[in-house]
Order: sequence, then structure tokens, then C-alpha cells
Amino acid sequence: MTLENFIDLNGQRVYTKIIGDGEPIVFLHGGPGSEHGFFLPHVLPMAQGFKLVLYDQRGCGKSERSDQYSMEEEVETLELLRTELGLDKISLFGESWGSMLALLYATRHPELINKIFLTAAIGITSEGFKKFKGNLFRRLSLRDKFRLFRVDRALRKGNKNFESVLHILDPYYVFGRDAD
Repeated sequence: MTLENFIDLNGQRVYTKIIGDGEPIVFLHGGPGSEHGFFLPHVLPMAQGFKLVLYDQRGCGKSERSDQYSMEEEVETLELLRTELGLDKISLFGESWGSMLALLYATRHPELINKIFLTAAIGITSEGFKKFKGNLFRRLSLRDKFRLFRVDRALRKGNKNFESVLHILDPYYVFGRDAD
């Protein structure tokens, strides 16, 4: 079973995709700025025994655009999503930025957590995140800044996927061009 839907959460249209049946696992993508597709198709075999709840965070992917991101708002969105879907205890799978959201959610709602899985887990303050973002942007070549701008416009029109962004950023963020 796959169910795709837009859910209004506190005045924000949030895209959701639910696959499978069973104990729910909610996936929290990285970013802010990534989207649920990052996990696909890698987690699909898990749908044989679990309900996979994937969603695009506020302003990400297919969800309604937003220029504001805060951990507090995302934790609130996650709680509203859990309530709207009628889920009791949930397991969270957080990747990068999503790992921070998972941990913050768990500190606010420990009674609602079954398990937490973290990948590329980072611990950073909101100030540190702003510095990281600025440092990354300063490292981008002028050519890659223009490429990123064009890809962002295409993403907003639905003509590109987030992999296009990663293709530009990975050499700066994940590995160096001179790495073998």
C-alpha cells in the first residue's frame, strides 16, 4: 500500500508518502532543503514489515515553499503529523539535519518514541548551522553558484530532483574534487 497526500499542518501544506503496514517509522530527511526521495528506493524493503512515513519538511521537496526553517517549527510539524496520522508511539529515522530533529523531538516527547535511528548524525547549534551554510556558500565557485541557482529554479518548477543539488554540493560538502 502506498498513499501520497498533502496534509495541512498549522497552515502549511506538507507532502506525505506512506508505504506499507505495521509499526510506524517516520523518516526525517537532511537539509534543511532535502526531501523524502533521499531515502528511496533504499528503505522500500522495510515496507514488508513496517509502515514507512516519509514526508517533505516545511518548504522542502513537494511541500509548500517556506523561507523560514527552525528546529522548533519542524518538531512542532512532526508532532502535528504524528497526531494527524493517528500514530501512537513512533520510531524516528533521522539523517543529518533530520538526526537533530529526531533528538530534539525525543527530548520533548520521550513518551511517544519507540526507537531512534540516526545516520550522518550531527550536533550543531542554530548559530553553527548558519555559519556552516555561509562557509559552504563562500567555498562554491562562481560557476557552481550559478549552477545551484539554475537547479533551484528548476526544482521549484518540478523539473529537477534534489540529486541535482547534491551533484553540485557534494564536492564541497562530502568530498574534495582532488580526492581519489
